[in-house]
Amino acid sequence: MTSTPLSKKRLEIVVSGSGGQGSILAGRLLAETAAVYGGMQTALVPCFGPEVRGGFSSAELIIDSNQIDYPRITSPDILIALSRDAMNKYGPAMGSNGLVLVNETFVQNISGRFKNVFSAPFTAIAIKKLKTPLVANMIALGALAAVSGIISPEYLKLTIEKHVPEKVLKIDKMAVETGFEIAVSAGLAWQENVFQQ
Repeated sequence: MTSTPLSKKRLEIVVSGSGGQGSILAGRLLAETAAVYGGMQTALVPCFGPEVRGGFSSAELIIDSNQIDYPRITSPDILIALSRDAMNKYGPAMGSNGLVLVNETFVQNISGRFKNVFSAPFTAIAIKKLKTPLVANMIALGALAAVSGIISPEYLKLTIEKHVPEKVLKIDKMAVETGFEIAVSAGLAWQENVFQQ
């Protein structure tokens, strides 16, 4: 994994999955962490499928060291795909050097054209270790922190404290730590942190 999208000062990121997987919440947490603790400009556009429940949803996010003139993504640099539909929708728009984090519980057979892939069964891990599938999104964010270095897990947990109810705060923080640990143990961490002040 020597060629990464992280040499760019502008990153286009998508967090996507099925309704109920917390894609948009994860995108908001990522945007706020980069803005508040990384000093970056951020823009987030939530997207929903036409279904009333359980449909497709995503957070399209731009993180930039400069002012953002256009808030929509054109070619994602980073994709967190929590579902097969998410991979099918956004994968074709990504370049081969983009970073793809895949929820292996629902997404298998990733195209060989992607050079930078971290695949783990986020939902299965959430159920096994934390007894709920609802924190798979937090596990994915923890893994992103480890693999990319664009956010710190500690700053991410501080952001989570502002947005989630007290009754789920502990488990959300544990999910971030779990994601970070599984990515580090896999040895897939880039040393570059382009947003470090």
